Amino acid sequence: MAHHSKHDKFHFSFSLLIRLIIFFIVVYFAIIYFSSKQSPSLVLGEHIELKPVVDNLYQKLPPASQQQINHLSDTPVIKFINSKIDQLKTETNGFPQKQIADIKKAVINQIYQNVMKSIDNPAK
Repeated sequence: MAHHSKHDKFHFSFSLLIRLIIFFIVVYFAIIYFSSKQSPSLVLGEHIELKPVVDNLYQKLPPASQQQINHLSDTPVIKFINSKIDQLKTETNGFPQKQIADIKKAVINQIYQNVMKSIDNPAK
């Protein structure tokens, strides 16, 4: 067996890459398998309706807490988050189409530049 010291440098090898890939594949398929077998509302094999439970908890809250929850969307933090989400939606509107158009323009511009160079400096 090879003796490895704590001070040995880390070397990324092909075998390590294979091990990592196998590990991630196993984890990926395990997540897929278990997520398809169990619904999120399943606890110990019993199906639980979440709405009545949440409503029951809500009714047990003090009136001041209920009022805070009712007016949660009026808080500055939530308003800020909602404005940022709306801003991102407007900024990304048509993003893929804009990127495709920009790439086409860059390709055409590069072809134009190459043609102009070849006309100005013909090969001898």
